[in-house]
Amino acid sequence: PGIFKTLDPDDVMDLNKHDFIVKSGNKTKKLDYYSLFSTQFDQYGFQQYKTGSIAEQGFTGAIKYVTADKTPVVYFTEGHEEYSINSDYVNVKDYLDRNNYEGRHINLLTQEKIPEDGELLIIGAPKRDFSADETDKIRRYIEDSGGKVIFMFDYLETDPDFLNLNKLLNKYNVEVNYDRVKENDTQRHWPGTPTAVLLDVNRYQIFSEDFKMLLADSRSVSILKNVKDYIKVTPILQTSDKAVGELIDKSRGQDIKGPLDIAVAVEYSGGMKPSKLIVMGNAFFITDNASRQYDSS
Repeated sequence: PGIFKTLDPDDVMDLNKHDFIVKSGNKTKKLDYYSLFSTQFDQYGFQQYKTGSIAEQGFTGAIKYVTADKTPVVYFTEGHEEYSINSDYVNVKDYLDRNNYEGRHINLLTQEKIPEDGELLIIGAPKRDFSADETDKIRRYIEDSGGKVIFMFDYLETDPDFLNLNKLLNKYNVEVNYDRVKENDTQRHWPGTPTAVLLDVNRYQIFSEDFKMLLADSRSVSILKNVKDYIKVTPILQTSDKAVGELIDKSRGQDIKGPLDIAVAVEYSGGMKPSKLIVMGNAFFITDNASRQYDSS
């Protein structure tokens, strides 16, 4: 008990006897015993099994955290029914922690601006639009601070309008569509499920390795033709030319013919500092529920 009190005098870390503590100066990081193992859930036995050790990554991240002068923060927006890092993106938050990043929520309605410690802003599947004031704060973060932003949108049956978010994205030559992607090439989707699309990630040589992703229930992203020298938009994930973006509300217009972009990268150099954005028509794929589904399949 005396050691516990020394390490955590304000009793905010909820220490247990099997926890590990890494400490340097005034900075302390707790490693829960169970967080040092990778696990897999057995849906038939309803039990969690250890599948390996991730202790080295955990301790390395903790050492980086307590010895670093600054811990960069990844902010996740809230207030629009987005996914939460405390319930939906727990694995993502743990990954950030292990690599010396701190994941926090941010409500742009109550914040004057995105803080300077923000290394990245993530918008994870909003179910309603941002206000004009909120999108202006994002714009200032991008153009004045050289901020990096990941916009992720899920397909939504309710089909809400994203007028302000799309107005912001239009500045960077991108637009999110109101559709659901259906892949009609049988070699490019999950058997019997054309809305679960299999995508070649490295078609455009952005990443160091080739790999494939399975994305279910995505919406498409359009690259606009308003070409500017200071905006470069690169497709990351693209369907075959047999795919179609089926509009959720047919009164919006006609279905969109493939090939369809599901994710694009934007390099913007028209502000005070260069910035990078990713706009993606899927946010579910990195949720904890998605991880469990992919593990079981």
